[in-house]
Amino acid sequence: MKYGIAPALAAALAVAGLHGSANAAQPPAAAALDETVPELIHRARVPAVAVARIEDGGVAWTRVYGERSPGSAATEDTVFNVASLTKPVFAMLAVRLAAEGRLDLDADLSSFWVDPDIAADPRRHALTPRIALSHQTGFQNWRGGGKLEFAFAPGARHEYSGEGYEYLRRALEHATGQPMAALMETSVLAPAGMQASSFGWDGRWEGRLATGHDESAEPLDTAQARSRRANAAANMFSTVGDYGRFVAWVVEGAGLPRDLFADMQRPQAAHDDPVERFGLGWKLLRADGAETLWHDGREPGVRSFVLARPAARDGLVILSNGSNGELPMRAIIEAAVPDGAGWLRARDAEMWRYLRSVSGPRLEQLLQMVSRSPSFMAALLHAADTALVQGSPLDPQDRRAAAAAIEPFALGMLDGTVTAADAARLCALLLDPAGEGDRALRTAFDEGQARAWLAALRGGGTAAAAADGGLRTTVEVPERILREYAGNYLVPSNSLLISIAVSDGRLVATAEGTPATEFHPASPTRFFMRESATDFEFVRGENGQVSGIRIIWDGNRSEFAARVR
Repeated sequence: MKYGIAPALAAALAVAGLHGSANAAQPPAAAALDETVPELIHRARVPAVAVARIEDGGVAWTRVYGERSPGSAATEDTVFNVASLTKPVFAMLAVRLAAEGRLDLDADLSSFWVDPDIAADPRRHALTPRIALSHQTGFQNWRGGGKLEFAFAPGARHEYSGEGYEYLRRALEHATGQPMAALMETSVLAPAGMQASSFGWDGRWEGRLATGHDESAEPLDTAQARSRRANAAANMFSTVGDYGRFVAWVVEGAGLPRDLFADMQRPQAAHDDPVERFGLGWKLLRADGAETLWHDGREPGVRSFVLARPAARDGLVILSNGSNGELPMRAIIEAAVPDGAGWLRARDAEMWRYLRSVSGPRLEQLLQMVSRSPSFMAALLHAADTALVQGSPLDPQDRRAAAAAIEPFALGMLDGTVTAADAARLCALLLDPAGEGDRALRTAFDEGQARAWLAALRGGGTAAAAADGGLRTTVEVPERILREYAGNYLVPSNSLLISIAVSDGRLVATAEGTPATEFHPASPTRFFMRESATDFEFVRGENGQVSGIRIIWDGNRSEFAARVR
């Protein structure tokens, strides 16, 4: 059954949104959220959202709206999976150990521990805590069922990597002889005053866990949460108040020496002209003349966000239990953070700068994935609006109209008035037609392009129908190479056997209970399905023979399917 929040219940939750505060006079920002958030989460199909505002180095107020699970109201005691918001908390462990002289941030981690997969690779000696905390290890985000390997030399560029954090966790556990949970309790949780957080599942959370919901607001199975173990990059559970106390502790300096605290907030790039800015455990954004620490978290049924501004001694935490959780976040940030709109514009500009660095098949794959997600689509549209539309020759009224049309377009993807094809065609308007061989995003809109964009947004994408909707290009692959890929491959997560054959010069895959699907070549080794945002990369072993397929979902999650004879 579809999950929804009835208007009457939404109104009641607006009144009941103030939990745990004795102040009769509500803070203006909190009162504004009480008026708007219940309707926002109803429209976005997000069951629950929890907010903590940090001011003057302390938790000023919290709000919790909606239901933690169907029929059960979310409260101050509701525990959320915070996903990648685990990373800043784990990073504080490493930084605190450095402050105590127990860890050198620039030490060779191989002196503590080496993953067997890279034991013969000399690049392992370049791995340091600093490199890991700033996402420069060269590892992919997750290895899945495959081997850990370097995609590039450590320090050569940034590439977001949970594997890098897990590598550091294992090294710290070997170096100290203590498990992560014990280290975190002593160095982070206790000093920050956190009593309602855990790394991995804790039986205390039975009956308090916020159930994740998909984009259709259908509840997801909670059994997986109970199997979670301590992980440096994910698997932290916390209440919004407890995570708010962590942010308050951070903006007050976390008990660190002044120079180390400043180092944590500095860009750590070991390479020139980085398109992403990472400090130690945090994403960085320069706004209003000061460095902002922030992070977000995404998993199926989970969206989370944290903002920390040490210079202002303030911050914000937003936790949710829905895959559409990012949709109401923008309005919450604008309402709860002084000049939140300006901060968001700065983030939009940074996002566009990163997207401009992606080109060719990788960009086309990224846009294809974005066009299927209302949350990702909204983020892309805001970035494009800031970078292309607001500086275009459109008159101010039309520029405002273009910005105002973004939310209805994204919400239309939820109710079916905007299709994935509509979104794909709108994405195609962003592509520079001059870059056919190595497609890239536009650097500017002229007036005609800006008007086409506005018309497409207002019309649910139909005005963009004339645009090229083919976001991914294909290449020719000789049939002799295709025949090397023919065979059977076993997917370990569900024991699914995929059979691949060559038919009329095309690669065709079949699996039990599914129709034949064509694999379209993006390169001689990488293929994609037009039916979903899934790629298949053929992997060769040391003998040069095809040993398996790396299956890649949504551009980041992957699993290795070995070839079986």
